[in-house]
Amino acid sequence: MKNIAHIGPLLGLALGLAAGSTYGGGSETFDYGYTFTSPDSNGYVGNFMLGSFEGTLSGSLITNISDVTFLWNGYFLPCGPDLSFVESWNGSAYVDGGAVVSPDLSLNNFLFINSDYAAGDDSYTAFFGGDGSGIVQAGNAYGGYGGTFNYDVDLTPLQSNWSVIAVPDGGMTASLMGLSLAALAALRRRFAK
Repeated sequence: MKNIAHIGPLLGLALGLAAGSTYGGGSETFDYGYTFTSPDSNGYVGNFMLGSFEGTLSGSLITNISDVTFLWNGYFLPCGPDLSFVESWNGSAYVDGGAVVSPDLSLNNFLFINSDYAAGDDSYTAFFGGDGSGIVQAGNAYGGYGGTFNYDVDLTPLQSNWSVIAVPDGGMTASLMGLSLAALAALRRRFAK
């Protein structure tokens, strides 16, 4: 029975590492958030955008972005949580694809939107984006008074108001739990002496 107590934490660590061996190599889930400091088109200050997306991390850049969700001040908009079009700014116009998200606000180049704006579809009702030039913007057709379009833009956004973090997958969580159990077993043996 003592041998099982010694092997259990190591087995948990090994299984966790095996399950988490793809962590960082493929598509991962990321959570993002931004709080605006400027007043929106209705005069409200403090709008915050939250959501998640799938993407591939390479260094400090996240590419191959898909499955974007979006909440305005913590609420899903009537258009739903899905901003299915991911576009980027090429210096003169928005184009499909090529979006980049980074923990470094100045490296961002993305537009999450619910219409194909790059192809000329102006029927969008929600969007959120940052183009790395020092502008972060968001809008929705539901947040205004009397059904008017609500728009917020920070011309000088603050890095401290932006966050994007990887959501640990099950394998990473199992790895951390296995490592914790191994450390606890080692401490127990040390204090038992």
